[in-house]
Amino acid sequence: YGSEGLGLNGTSTLASECAELLKETDHIGRPNNGLIGVWQRANDQGAWEVGFRPVPDLEKALKGKAVYIVGADPVGDDPILAKALKGAKFVAVQDILETATTEIADVVFPAQAYTEREGTYISGERRVQRFYPAVPSKGDSKPDFAITSLVAKQMGVILEGSSASVVFDILANSIDGMVDLSYEKLAEVHGQWPIVGRGDVYYGGTTYENTQGLGIQLLPMAQAGGTVRISKVRKEAALRPKEKELIAVPVTKLYDRGVTINPAQLLNERVGEATVAMHPTTAKKMELEAGAQVKISFEGVNGEALLKLDDTISTGVVLVPRSMGIAIREPVTAKVK
Repeated sequence: YGSEGLGLNGTSTLASECAELLKETDHIGRPNNGLIGVWQRANDQGAWEVGFRPVPDLEKALKGKAVYIVGADPVGDDPILAKALKGAKFVAVQDILETATTEIADVVFPAQAYTEREGTYISGERRVQRFYPAVPSKGDSKPDFAITSLVAKQMGVILEGSSASVVFDILANSIDGMVDLSYEKLAEVHGQWPIVGRGDVYYGGTTYENTQGLGIQLLPMAQAGGTVRISKVRKEAALRPKEKELIAVPVTKLYDRGVTINPAQLLNERVGEATVAMHPTTAKKMELEAGAQVKISFEGVNGEALLKLDDTISTGVVLVPRSMGIAIREPVTAKVK
């Protein structure tokens, strides 16, 4: 399931319903049972583990507040999030490239890309893993934790800002589920099965031996002896498209064509053009043909894409790709022409 860190949406409702189904069928609260989060970003699970949660009314929560945005482009992703930020008193953005959100920020902090630094993340299966720098850092950019430390210092709060390993050890000692972890343990390796070539670069699968650490999977709540609780999620009204409207459902293509891909000519040429897809019957009813350039509009968003026909899609639905020029984040009713 998916969940957004900036506000409640339909995916949160879906996750709640899936959890309720597991509860009713007795597939929760026991070892080897439960849900695995399919997150959009590498460390969304990590944010969840340390306590970040969506809020029911983001616009209300941000009104008159100072907002600190790290590694996200809410203005470019969703007009609803952009509207919520308009009520903020002050906006600070920390990122590696210029985005639609940096354009409205009061201050921008230049951060290092993950390829320029070391650190940790937690995958969807709750495996805590290390990553390592691949290239030298450029300019005056700094690691995210170091920037946050400098900002905190100006507010009279002392945070560790010199070493990723020390930051992780402090974090591990602050969270019950991570208390036995250490930076060194994450770097430990042992034999993995099956053995698949390793020295043969043309062999499929895990070609090279892992020498940088396997990480450690966090102990599930059921095995730790804790109580599993399913959070209540606000029920959302079912989408009711009007005449000449469709239900637009966001989908993720192989590449996220956001600010990190668009400047890269080599990748950008291989992603292809944005396409929306619908059932042939739906297209015929709307007098649209495959390959035509269509316009899609919803909630103040307007975009164009090529039309593709797919008879596996439900009639009355149009699939719209995320991060390809159309700011769609959750299912909405839309007009296509």
